[in-house]
Amino acid sequence: MKKRMFALALAAMLALSLAACGGDAPASEPASASSSVTDGGEISAEQTAMIDDYNLMVDDYNAVLGQLEQSDDLMAMEEVTSMVNQVTDSINGVTDILNQGGQLGDEKLVQLQQVIDDNREFTANLQAMVDNYAGQTVVSITMQLGNDTGADLYGVAMSPSGDESWGGNLLVEPLANGEVGSTTMNITAETLTWDLLAADAEGNTIEFRGIDFTDVDVNTGAEILLTTNESGEYIAAIA
Repeated sequence: MKKRMFALALAAMLALSLAACGGDAPASEPASASSSVTDGGEISAEQTAMIDDYNLMVDDYNAVLGQLEQSDDLMAMEEVTSMVNQVTDSINGVTDILNQGGQLGDEKLVQLQQVIDDNREFTANLQAMVDNYAGQTVVSITMQLGNDTGADLYGVAMSPSGDESWGGNLLVEPLANGEVGSTTMNITAETLTWDLLAADAEGNTIEFRGIDFTDVDVNTGAEILLTTNESGEYIAAIA
């Protein structure tokens, strides 16, 4: 998986509010909203409020990044880098919107609000990971994932059972029905039971609850087969 540098995501986020106004963001501190745009016209109160809202989201995200940087285990986790990649992609989407210059019309405002909401969700997921692994020894294990669901899978996310949010997408590329893919995951003594969410190309999802890693050998890893039982119910068989 391609790992994007945390610093790049951070720098992009801090530059956004002045980018919306046609200015250059300072390198050492968050930029604040201005009252002009690239075409010299004044921005609306709604646009100013949305930029302020975005900057508040940035502050929350930066706070989580600060916590992540204090843990080498968390920084090395594939789930974390996956979510940071998603945030970076989302930031790029905002940059494209803002770099078009001029007043933001209703359509652009809706697009920007969606990005703000998405980034808040990603930030909440990252914060949940920080909270889950705080003070614990993290062990990385290899996981062989078999797909016998009857559909090609384009997304697979996992989180400890009981969490309210999912981790990042573990798939580097789609996992076709009948194929086996390899990935890594991180567990601790307190996070041995996991839930898994699988999604097809249309966004239809299947949830597999209570996958128990208690008896998994951390040296050889785990084999999980996503399949159905005789009743047609989806199950995750672990070996």
